[in-house]
Amino acid sequence: MTIYQKRLFKLDHEVIENSLTKKMNERIESAVEEIRTEYEEKEKYFESQIAKMKVELHKEVDKAKGGIGHVSGYSDLNQNYYLRAFDSFVGASFSYIKGEDNLNLRRVTNMMSDNCLPNLNKKDIEHNDDIFKHFEEVIEKLTEYNSEGIFTDQLRSLKYQFSQCKKRELVVKDAA
Repeated sequence: MTIYQKRLFKLDHEVIENSLTKKMNERIESAVEEIRTEYEEKEKYFESQIAKMKVELHKEVDKAKGGIGHVSGYSDLNQNYYLRAFDSFVGASFSYIKGEDNLNLRRVTNMMSDNCLPNLNKKDIEHNDDIFKHFEEVIEKLTEYNSEGIFTDQLRSLKYQFSQCKKRELVVKDAA
């Protein structure tokens, strides 16, 4: 081999080596980009799943909070503590609305209108303004939540019983 051939061989070798290195780097970059894209897609998917799970978890917590108020109110109702029961049912209603628990929301709104409000009067409203402000907020929230008309009857009944409660005087029972 002559010096010229050696030099030519060396140059060809460098060109081939550089070409191979360039192709390998391109393939590596392409593979890395493909992996990065796949990772980002999976990350978005998992983040959306986590967000959904958080929403569901919050709903379950709200349902549980509603259940606590519901049980407390039911216990108070059985002991004829109508105002305490009403207060518990108001709190339970907020939680059930947030938790989208329609069945139990219907139950507590029915107990408020059928059992609690008929046994309360305007003095109860005057002396427990905060409870009745929360009740009015429940009415607003329930009205917003009632987009499909599911709670129309309950809303009508609650509003009617509340208006009657505002007019009702304290009835003193004779000890005879």
